[in-house]
Amino acid sequence: MDPTAASDPTEPQVVAFLVDYFTAINNHDYQAFTSLLDSQEAAIWTPADFAAEYATTVDSDETLTGITDGSGGSEAAAVTFTSHQSPNDSPDGSACNLWSVTLYLVTADSGYLIGQAPPGYSAVVRACLRLSRKPGLRRGGGGRRRTGDDAGVGVGGPS
Repeated sequence: MDPTAASDPTEPQVVAFLVDYFTAINNHDYQAFTSLLDSQEAAIWTPADFAAEYATTVDSDETLTGITDGSGGSEAAAVTFTSHQSPNDSPDGSACNLWSVTLYLVTADSGYLIGQAPPGYSAVVRACLRLSRKPGLRRGGGGRRRTGDDAGVGVGGPS
């Protein structure tokens, strides 16, 4: 966790929410997922939409990188994570993606729910760095190099 996020007094509640959020996705649990959404967001997601979006997804390396206070007790939680999925289910056809997202959380009786993102918001996603062996090198020969357009990939925050 980012030290700035750790110093925010809402951090324990936001982290608890994020654990539930990523657990619902990794368990492919539609009911648990929609229970974390406000009524407007929940109305958007059908079981078929959820399955199409997350059926093959497993997220890992979740990191809370920042918390921004909003009005009325809402919070914007900046999060980075890695997703592994079928390439057909990836926005860029990759089996592995690095994400930087902001979840717009609204207060609820039990903590937080995900509310609507502001107009114009979009997540940042890139393919994970791929390493491959150079042809003709033997094992132990240090034959690893960066390949493709994703060499030197870094995850940036939304602007």
